[in-house]
Amino acid sequence: MESNFEWITANGDIGIRFFHSIDGGPRHVPMGFTSGLIVDDDFHYRKPIMYHYIGHISKYIAPGAKRIGWSKYGANLDVTAAVNPDGSYVVILLNRTKEDSGCFLRVNGHIMRVDLPAETLSTVVIEK
Repeated sequence: MESNFEWITANGDIGIRFFHSIDGGPRHVPMGFTSGLIVDDDFHYRKPIMYHYIGHISKYIAPGAKRIGWSKYGANLDVTAAVNPDGSYVVILLNRTKEDSGCFLRVNGHIMRVDLPAETLSTVVIEK
């Protein structure tokens, strides 16, 4: 998820190949990025975890959103953030650990604590 999480948000663009064959192809780079669905030779499909990540992210980050900067301390949390065209801020947090965790968000001088259950993808939306 880490490389995909960073790739999804790189340069503020979101570009995802939605279908891959069972062997993960076609890819434009070695060990490329995952897809939403994996389709086998009999056209059966399965939904890897990235399928759910894509759905979650696309539910909250609107078309035309711009990636915004963030900082974190520690390696157990993946983060991405964007500002939507309506001015709302979206922060998506992935707690990879098997333990509940938490973090503090600071946006425009306001600070809030966010509790992150173990192994969850969480989203904070701050309306304009």
